[in-house]
Amino acid sequence: MVNIQKNTSPQSLSQYKRESISQYGESLNAGNIFDDFRYKPELRTALAIEQGYVCAYCMSRIEDDQLETKIEHCHSQSEYPSEKLDYNNLLLCCPGNSGKRARDQYCDTKKDAISLSYNPADQSKDLKILIRYQSSDGTIYSEHSGLNTELNDVLNLNHVRLMSNRKKVIMAVDEALRKKPGLRSLGELARLMNKWKGKNQEGQYQEYYGVALYRLSKHQSYGNR
Repeated sequence: MVNIQKNTSPQSLSQYKRESISQYGESLNAGNIFDDFRYKPELRTALAIEQGYVCAYCMSRIEDDQLETKIEHCHSQSEYPSEKLDYNNLLLCCPGNSGKRARDQYCDTKKDAISLSYNPADQSKDLKILIRYQSSDGTIYSEHSGLNTELNDVLNLNHVRLMSNRKKVIMAVDEALRKKPGLRSLGELARLMNKWKGKNQEGQYQEYYGVALYRLSKHQSYGNR
């Protein structure tokens, strides 16, 4: 999971929010306001683009496809009705093994109607500092107990499939660094980090890019000057 830089809310959502507030009040405490929003394809596209076509939670590849993604409320609609149409509260997620038994679900599917206290779109909480990955098996964790609970128990981001994929990224980073003997210079590490930070011609980040950036940042601490 990495911080997401939100863009401007789609005009259709902003207009619908104004109309809904006018009709129901600021609390938006009415039944199916979000479900009744007609322009979800436009919203889904906006979310996919700003996230670089990776899931907001696990960072696996997602597509701009209604059947293969879920528009997620980080703060649940039931607990925070006033945020139903808040663009900063909306994220795009993978299916998360929807339809499988609960212990095999992850991301929004596992989270269901629980509200998170750590929103990837909240820039005041720097996830690249708060989140860590074990190189041995790809485990994601945090020394902040609240965040660690959300990563493990609420989102189930240590599902075996996700751990395996993160481990592969860590191994790929280490293999790239081993191609040349000795420590990498800070310049070399910066170039590698920029490759992972950047989007391709289709506007996509590489899957699990946050894992690679974390691993490179650890190597950077020992880089030659």
